[in-house]
Amino acid sequence: MAEMATQLKKNAQFFGKALEDDKEAVNQAEAVLEKNMATMQKERGRLGTYSGKSRSTTWLVFLSVAVVGIAWVLMFFLIRITNIV
Repeated sequence: MAEMATQLKKNAQFFGKALEDDKEAVNQAEAVLEKNMATMQKERGRLGTYSGKSRSTTWLVFLSVAVVGIAWVLMFFLIRITNIV
């Protein structure tokens, strides 16, 4: 019975040390996660700015393609009409 109590005490001490080691690892992970969170929030702001600028650029490209397409159709019909006469 005394051996079992001794073993139980050793196990409890080992478990306590394991908890302390885990606590240290959790604290380190928490520090890294907080740093990552701050970086992600900063990048979120930059991405929002970039998204706004790229959205306007995308619409400008679509508009340019539409204008070129309309001009092509007009030139096609203009050439057809002037070629008939």
